[in-house]
Amino acid sequence: MDSVINYTYPYEKEKDIAVKVSVSDIGKRLLDNADEEAVQAEWTEPEKTEYIPSFVKKEDVLVTGAQRGTLYHTLMQHLPVSMMHNADDVRIFLRKLSDNGIMPENVVANNIISINKILKFCKSSIGRRMAAAQEKRIMP
Repeated sequence: MDSVINYTYPYEKEKDIAVKVSVSDIGKRLLDNADEEAVQAEWTEPEKTEYIPSFVKKEDVLVTGAQRGTLYHTLMQHLPVSMMHNADDVRIFLRKLSDNGIMPENVVANNIISINKILKFCKSSIGRRMAAAQEKRIMP
């Protein structure tokens, strides 16, 4: 009977250890035990800068792939495919978009968008289908 009354739980120290711990709690504990720079280095990856080869770099123009894609997308939204017969038509239309503030001014000057690619698209089968659809569309 004495052993039952005087019983001590053998794992008394472990009962205060949390079974489930949130990531925020782990972060707070790490911040309490270490300096902030060490924790940041452990928890985050360093920022990656986009590598642009030297032969592609131009001193005044650096365009990321995402920016170039956005410019092409914007052009394709406004492009009257049926009116693009030669490279000059595409250049004139790009300048018009630039003058209207839809495209940045340096797009034409720095050849960010390939006029040959746009012209090739306009002459392709999908380009002809797009031109036919644009002609059928009623403009407001």
